[in-house]
Amino acid sequence: MRKKAVMVISLLLLSTALAKSYYYESINLNVTVKENGDLIVTEEETLVFDGSFTYVYRSFYKPVHDFKVSDEQGKIDYERKDNRYKWTGSWNDESKTFTLEYTIKDPFKVTRSYDLLWHTIIFKDRNVKVKSSTSYFNFPEPINLNETSYRLSRQGAIKRANNTTLRIESDSIPANTALDFEITLPKGVIEPPLTLKNLRTLNPEVVDALAMLPFILIAWLVFKSYKAYFKEKKEQEKSAEFYKEVRAEDLPPAIAGLLIDYHSGVKEVTATIIDLAVRGYIYMQKVVKSFWPDETILVKTKDNLERLNDYEKKIMNTIFKEEKEVKMKDLQRKFNPRGSTYYTPLKRIEDLIQREAVKEGLAKDEIKELVRTKSLSITKYLILALVLTIPYFFLGTMIVVNIQSLFFITSAVFILLEIVSLASLGLLGTQVIKLTAKGYGSRRTYKKLKKFIKEQPLTEGRVFDTYLPYA
Repeated sequence: MRKKAVMVISLLLLSTALAKSYYYESINLNVTVKENGDLIVTEEETLVFDGSFTYVYRSFYKPVHDFKVSDEQGKIDYERKDNRYKWTGSWNDESKTFTLEYTIKDPFKVTRSYDLLWHTIIFKDRNVKVKSSTSYFNFPEPINLNETSYRLSRQGAIKRANNTTLRIESDSIPANTALDFEITLPKGVIEPPLTLKNLRTLNPEVVDALAMLPFILIAWLVFKSYKAYFKEKKEQEKSAEFYKEVRAEDLPPAIAGLLIDYHSGVKEVTATIIDLAVRGYIYMQKVVKSFWPDETILVKTKDNLERLNDYEKKIMNTIFKEEKEVKMKDLQRKFNPRGSTYYTPLKRIEDLIQREAVKEGLAKDEIKELVRTKSLSITKYLILALVLTIPYFFLGTMIVVNIQSLFFITSAVFILLEIVSLASLGLLGTQVIKLTAKGYGSRRTYKKLKKFIKEQPLTEGRVFDTYLPYA
């Protein structure tokens, strides 16, 4: 008895399914071809439902834009999954017409002699027949049939509706069968945009010129590098006699420290204080205490500072101001006041030391400016290399997808050359900076003086290291 009941239910379900069917009465398209080649499509689908249905779908082979669906009552909401659009409703034993609107961007295959459009009028993804189809293709310019070729993927008729419009008709399109339309237009009917996709085809000379640009730039960098090198070499020869006359004992301690370390800091200030004491501007007095640690007091012995240079004057004014005596333990507060983190007196003194070296001809520029210039120059050349090289990767990738083996080989070599050019630009950019007068020449100058200056004993500076702040 139970088996009989199951069989009865199954037969009822089968009969219900067999009684439920639908087909397309017609699928009609109105396609407007814009001047840039984009397609504005209005598609009318008339379905005949035999039974109760709750959804309809439309599948596309490629992405579409600005999709809309409506019926006689207005706009219909839809769901999208990839290139499949689905909308729901309730339709029972009736005929229903839906209007679809969408845009297809850049559908033409562009060549140097013609433009090819391949468009699917009736989509293949359906299990029912389409009784009839009428489509209109409206072009922006008149169509010369003697210069135009076209065809359909199955039996149908293509007629001229007027000088800018073609009418395409086909009947009884079977299930799971597409109706494709292909037309080859002469140049001038559309004006495709100059995209990466079309650049190689329409302007191969431009692409070839761009491919040569990195090598031209490399040659230019090599030329500039050697030019800078020989120019610097001549300058070094001219200044060699000057540096031979420089004696270590004639260099102020702060300048000596600057040229050794390529920067000025607390040690240079310490050495200058010692030098001022030796020259009689400062007297160091030691105060012995019984129950407390001994103190060292700095005493100002000269008020006339006219013979001092700028950084020495700044050191004296920072230490004493209006005072005659200062405890050494107070120096940290004076050189690096609390709450002052940006431009302290110590940093101001460091800048004055660097300017004095430039003024005396011992450096070609301020040390901070050298470092900044070198960093910015290297960054500039690397950015230039990237900007010039990145478009080549896009062009090469675009060519790779072309099925022709010749283009594939060309693009593989193209991308390899891009990588080589990028590496070469980076390396040569760095070398150019090293060979400039500011970078390479100054560094050689410092190295020449370094071995002489290091012989100067500055052991007294250790006394001040305990009290002076470090930058």
